[in-house]
Amino acid sequence: MSVSRSLPRAAVSAAVWTGSSIGIGYLLTHGVAGLARSVAIATLVGRMLLRQAQRRLLLHTLGQVRPAAPGAPAPRAASSGGYV
Repeated sequence: MSVSRSLPRAAVSAAVWTGSSIGIGYLLTHGVAGLARSVAIATLVGRMLLRQAQRRLLLHTLGQVRPAAPGAPAPRAASSGGYV
C-alpha cells in the first residue's frame, strides 16, 4: 500500500482513537464527580447521625444520675476496695 493511501487512513484512525479517549474521559469524569459528591454527602449525613446518637447516649447516661435533693447528705464516693 502506498504512503498516499495509508497516511489518510492513519490520520482518521488516530482521530477516532483520540476522540473516543477524550469522550470516555469526559463521561467518566462527570460520573466520578457525581460519585464523589454522593460519597461526601453520605459521609456528612453519617457523621451528623453518629454525633446525634452519641449526644443522645450521653444525655441518657447523664439522665440516670440524679442530683441529690437540696439539704440531703452528699453521696459517699465509691471505694476501690483497698485500705486507706
